[in-house]
Amino acid sequence: MSRKTVPVRERILDTALRMLGESGVRTLAQPKVARRAGVPQGHLTYYFPKRMDLLAAVAARFVERLREDVPALAAFATDARARLDAAGRRQAMRFVARLAKDRARTRTVIGLVAAAEEDAALRRQMADHVKTLRGLVAKLVERDVRDPDVDLALATLWGIGLMHLVLEDRSDAETQRLLDRFLTRIEAS
Repeated sequence: MSRKTVPVRERILDTALRMLGESGVRTLAQPKVARRAGVPQGHLTYYFPKRMDLLAAVAARFVERLREDVPALAAFATDARARLDAAGRRQAMRFVARLAKDRARTRTVIGLVAAAEEDAALRRQMADHVKTLRGLVAKLVERDVRDPDVDLALATLWGIGLMHLVLEDRSDAETQRLLDRFLTRIEAS
């Protein structure tokens, strides 16, 4: 699909999401996004009058893409009765590992969390994202979602992803070994 056939709003959102993943929230000035999306700034402000409007829409797009990535896991995470079999557990762990090793996604989450400090609606969107991830992690560690170990596991996984982002010389293989070690400890507890 050529650039001109992608609807303007979608092109703006895709561009903003890509910029957020590449360079963080500081690059999301409306003129920069408009220029990079190849649209007049007036088009951007028509759809997103304020920067926070753009960030809220980007957060929604980010969560949508995350759920599209592995739709079965996203649906599974919200089903309190469902249990992971061995194959599902491996799939969930591959998904979590891919998230932890994806520097652009980690940068995007950091940017959205920082921006959420300024906007209640964005905070609610990010809270929904966290609830979905908590559900998935609860299945992964075979605990009830209210168990404090679930929050501890999610915080550990986020920390591993953050370290992978910040320690630029850390390879995917090193991060994978850390994730494997973490899962082994969880299984032993």
